[in-house]
Amino acid sequence: MIPETLIHVADLIGSPGSSRRVDVVLPVPADFEMALVDPAETVHLSGSLDSVVDGILVRGDLRVEVSWSCARCLTTGHEVLRAPVAELYHDSAEVAVDDDADEGYRVDTEQIDLEILVRDALAEVLPPNPVCRPDCKGLCPQCGVDRNTETCSCHDADVDRRWDALADLKLDH
Repeated sequence: MIPETLIHVADLIGSPGSSRRVDVVLPVPADFEMALVDPAETVHLSGSLDSVVDGILVRGDLRVEVSWSCARCLTTGHEVLRAPVAELYHDSAEVAVDDDADEGYRVDTEQIDLEILVRDALAEVLPPNPVCRPDCKGLCPQCGVDRNTETCSCHDADVDRRWDALADLKLDH
């Protein structure tokens, strides 16, 4: 069975200047995980496959729906993120010779695998610590109240009890 991320490019190989539109729905890699951010199961790639002298150039936009939890107050949110992509897939024979060619981006048996492209694009566009708004006050670390909607009487500063012996120390200036 051919993985859903493989695209046949036999018609483009060895024909620099030719191109083909691509509009595909691809699965998010099964082991792709990020704390607080949950991408949908699929991403949408629209763009073009261009045959160039060095291989196949994939250009376009990747769109993904994500659900996230604010890193400060745990409020949930949803949005559609877009990531521009442009990757050159080299011929497998050249990858072995060329040290600069990325091992994951290669034309192999007249097809390219877009899984690494999806993984790299998602890692770049998904926020590692999403916040609901820049001025989010977060949760109180003592009582857990959402400081954006309520106030509490807890003290912000935790006092390290190991320093209690020095609290009454009087120093001469």
